[in-house]
This record gives sequence, C-alpha cells and structure tokens, in this order.
Amino acid sequence: NKYEWDHDLGVLTLDRVLHSAVYYPHDYGFIPQTLCGDGDPLDILVMSTSPLMPGCVVSARAICYMVMEDEKGTDEKVLAVNAKDAHFAEVTSMKDLHDHTLREIAEFFASYKKLEKDKWAKVGGWRGTEDTLQLIKESHQNYLKQMKSKTG
Repeated sequence: NKYEWDHDLGVLTLDRVLHSAVYYPHDYGFIPQTLCGDGDPLDILVMSTSPLMPGCVVSARAICYMVMEDEKGTDEKVLAVNAKDAHFAEVTSMKDLHDHTLREIAEFFASYKKLEKDKWAKVGGWRGTEDTLQLIKESHQNYLKQMKSKTG
C-alpha cells in the first residue's frame, strides 16, 4: 500500500494499492515540511529491523538518495536508517551499504508503476550523504516558500 499526506484533511490517506506483485523494500514515508518537484513531500525509505507503523514519526539518519522522475516531475527517494535501531548504528554513508541494497531499491522503483495506466518512473543514480542533506534542506526551503505564498 502507498500512503500520502492529505494537506486539506490533515491526515494520512491510502493513495493506492500497488498494481504489481511487489512490495516496498523498506518502510516508506515522507519527510514533513518538505516539497519536491512533483508537488509532494520528499519521499524516504527507512531501513529498520522491525516494521514501522504507518503515520508514526521516526528519527532517521539520511544516508543517500536516488535520482528519480515520474509522470508528475522530479521524485527523489531518500534512503535512511532508523537512528534508534542499534543494528544500523554504524551505517552513516553509502559505503556502509551493500551494493545489492541500492540495486534492489532502484529496480523496485523502475518497475512498480508498470501496470498502472498513464504512470511511469525513470530512475537515475545515487547521490551521497552531503548531497542528500542538501536536497532535504532545499526541499524544506521549497516548503517554506509555498507556506509563505499561501499566507503572504
């Protein structure tokens, strides 16, 4: 299942059930108070040893992000670890991840929309921790600009 935050209702809603026989490789959510090129908050996958509950707030340590574009625009995917999970305490950069983990995530996002009408996804490469922190900062600035224009 894919959930999205409904700004008008102020709640987490079910966006859609995936149309393919695939599942998200890690817990999937968004970073609050961010805004990306697709008009949505910045997406994040959080690696954790236990499943996370939809709608919960998690202290996550950003590791890297995958460049991606879909029918709505740029749609980067941040990969992070649960900062309170001791199993990931030593994961601080892409070099601490298995290459297979990054390939698995890229393959999921390259294929997960193939059966949906008028939807597509194109994945690119991975960017490191510094670039990821910059992306989060820029996405937060985009959010603040949007909020200012709504209240301004």
